[in-house]
Amino acid sequence: MSNWDRSTGPHPSAGSKRVHALIEQQQLQADQEALWKQPRQREPLLTALFSRQTGSSRKGLSARQRSQVTLSDIQLQGIFYTAQAQSSTLPLGQAEVVEVISNAGMVIAINRSGRCTAFCRVSGRVLCELNSACFEEDISALYWNKCNWSLVVVTVANEEECTCLRCYSIPAQSIKGRRPVARGRILGGELKVPGFVEFDDVNDRALTHCVTSRRYNVYDLYNYHLIFSINDVDVEGIQMSPGVIMSQHVSASEEGSGGMKRSQQLKLRLRDMRDGALLKEIALSLEPDCPIDMALLGNGPLLL
Repeated sequence: MSNWDRSTGPHPSAGSKRVHALIEQQQLQADQEALWKQPRQREPLLTALFSRQTGSSRKGLSARQRSQVTLSDIQLQGIFYTAQAQSSTLPLGQAEVVEVISNAGMVIAINRSGRCTAFCRVSGRVLCELNSACFEEDISALYWNKCNWSLVVVTVANEEECTCLRCYSIPAQSIKGRRPVARGRILGGELKVPGFVEFDDVNDRALTHCVTSRRYNVYDLYNYHLIFSINDVDVEGIQMSPGVIMSQHVSASEEGSGGMKRSQQLKLRLRDMRDGALLKEIALSLEPDCPIDMALLGNGPLLL
């Protein structure tokens, strides 16, 4: 044993212990940096985005470092110059691009003026302008139909002091061949605003609301045939979920304080997306001062 006296000062080995601890910390930091610089296997983009959004730890890195890691594999693939597309009325490059989709080796863009142009994703060259296939109507929305490998375009036309929505289906091969040909109007032909059209990738269905006939119509995206309809006389809202379509109906109301009407019951009807058969009807009692503003049906649970 040593003859060290506490009154004389710290133990002679205390300084060496601190030096060894500092060296170990520096070595650990160097090992982490070396591990960071090692070539990584390419991580799928979906996994990278999931790790970034959930904030899962990756080798003790900070949130900023994790964000840089998960998105480091994203690289610029190409630039498309919309000014190349010349139209008989307005070049695409003179207006802001509002929607872009990419599929089947093509990039398709719409500008704020309603002009729609298809580009080759490999060469970046202009393939064609899609307004010519829709009787030069302004295009407002795009939907890629994976069921029959075609592009569904929604056009806007002002006729007789009202705004109408029309849907056309354009095969992908005709777009690639630079001669887009629409198969005629689909999904009921014409919808007057505030009517709408909504597409569902999960069920391969399209939902439209026709204000003239006051009906919600469900169509098959494989052949655009009408499957079933729902009368909208007392429907407040409608939502498509996996395998089910839910409609929210107006409930009975009574006079409350100050002569204001208060809803007392919420009625929800669940129908099969295949044929519209009624699966279940739910009636929920509401508290007088706590009305339900929104009802959402997920993959099983009902959120109010």
